[in-house]
Amino acid sequence: MKKLIITAEELDMIQALRNTKAQQQGTANANGNNGSNNNTTTSNLQGDERQKRRYQMQPVYRVIKKARMWFMRQMKKDTATKKQCLEAAVAALPELYPDTLRFELDFRKERERLIDSKRFNDACLALKLDPVNVADHVVFEGKGILEKVLKEGLQVLGEQVRMFNAPIWEDTESLYETEAQQKEVAND
Repeated sequence: MKKLIITAEELDMIQALRNTKAQQQGTANANGNNGSNNNTTTSNLQGDERQKRRYQMQPVYRVIKKARMWFMRQMKKDTATKKQCLEAAVAALPELYPDTLRFELDFRKERERLIDSKRFNDACLALKLDPVNVADHVVFEGKGILEKVLKEGLQVLGEQVRMFNAPIWEDTESLYETEAQQKEVAND
């Protein structure tokens, strides 16, 4: 085995390189610290502090998530129970929706995304189901399921889709008419 002859300068460079690697990796160096010095730690905290990104869920889906949690705990799982859970979730989150009508508008907007899909309509008609009723229930299932149905088709739901034959929202048009009529009465 051959012995290498290292000069003092080369030895200092090797030790300096080891110290910088230890600081980058976070391992302990010869001094016993973990490779960080106080100066870099405080400067990093003050100017380069990064916050974690949070996923911001749309308000309509926050309400739907809460309603689905309540729905899953119910013994009787039917369309009327879904509607009651949605109404209770809207009432439980007044900071998102002060009234049911505003929630319903956002809910209908999400439902329209499905109804606008020709493939979705064709699949519903092939199963002899009303596309509006099925869309209501798919939106209730959550955004992930809605996106899957838009991307892959209605077969994602399997046989569960046969239970989606009743509407969650009965007659919404009368709600809009009474609000419009109230404004007209107030203006007169």
